[in-house]
Amino acid sequence: SSVLSWLPQISSGTVSCSAAVGLAWVMWFMGGLKRMRKALGHSTIVTRQRLCWPLRLLLLTALLLVGCGMQPDFVDANGRSGRFSDHANQWLLINYWASWCAPCREEMPQLNQLAKERSDQLALFAVNFDQLADDELRKQAQAIGIEFRVLRTDPIQQFGYQRPTVLPVTYLISPDRRQTIQLLGPQNVASIEAALAKASATP
Repeated sequence: SSVLSWLPQISSGTVSCSAAVGLAWVMWFMGGLKRMRKALGHSTIVTRQRLCWPLRLLLLTALLLVGCGMQPDFVDANGRSGRFSDHANQWLLINYWASWCAPCREEMPQLNQLAKERSDQLALFAVNFDQLADDELRKQAQAIGIEFRVLRTDPIQQFGYQRPTVLPVTYLISPDRRQTIQLLGPQNVASIEAALAKASATP
């Protein structure tokens, strides 16, 4: 199949960028060598048409790299992809939850309120502690009352903090992504706003 058909898979994260670009180079380079040998075998003059394959290769590589640039940072429980860079001017709030965690249920209305009232400053994401998937993830998120984005996978590798061992835990990540604040226990609007104010006042 055409290498161009990989672009949708690259943008969704199904095919890794490095693998796609590498294989494309190999395929097009080998094909180019065959065409070059054939051209040289029939004539001492190689036409521009027969030499245009390197330009095609460069164009294909550029397209693949564009696909790499579109690769999402996350996919939520409803299958919608997104990038954290879309929230470059916001703090990220990443909340770990589980349906069996009573304090998680206790804090959720407060987090929902933050998601509605402070959307200009905060982008909220929920991560299931038990790493549930698909229908079960959506079912439990609905049961606990989460009204903001629930992620399918843990973004821990992207931000470098340690995975929590207790619940509830909330992480605040600054807009420049250089500062990470861990908040233990159930949170509310006042506690989150206090943490943000303290962080903003720190040089």
